[in-house]
Amino acid sequence: MKASTIHCRRIGGALWPEDEKSAEAIRKIPRHTSVPVRLLRERNPEQLKLYWRVLDRVVEATGRWRTPEELHLALKIATGHIEEVKLVTGRRVLVPESVAFDAMSEDEFIRYFDQAMRVLCEEVMGGCSINELIDQATDTRRAA
Repeated sequence: MKASTIHCRRIGGALWPEDEKSAEAIRKIPRHTSVPVRLLRERNPEQLKLYWRVLDRVVEATGRWRTPEELHLALKIATGHIEEVKLVTGRRVLVPESVAFDAMSEDEFIRYFDQAMRVLCEEVMGGCSINELIDQATDTRRAA
């Protein structure tokens, strides 16, 4: 059977089709048939924007990194989002893993985001709370 993507909404303890295409796909499944389901929550672009705003503010406030991208690499390493790669010379190096939309689910990114915010609060920003860090990043009074 060819895999197809349908969209459902959780209502109570059940998943209900969100549109007619999804409902039609469900109607084609014979009654009492077990169907494997892979749950994917779409990534939240607003959370990703918030992540980069926080990194930008931390770079600006501390001067410890040249760019938010450099801090991003440091956070991936600090949170253990790394993989070991064997070079052609046989030497092994650790390389940060991707947090791109197609490489990490929403749940995985939420866990990474929380870990990264804890590292920033505890090890970089002197023990501030996550709420304080996010408030600083979203302060609209910080006009250029």
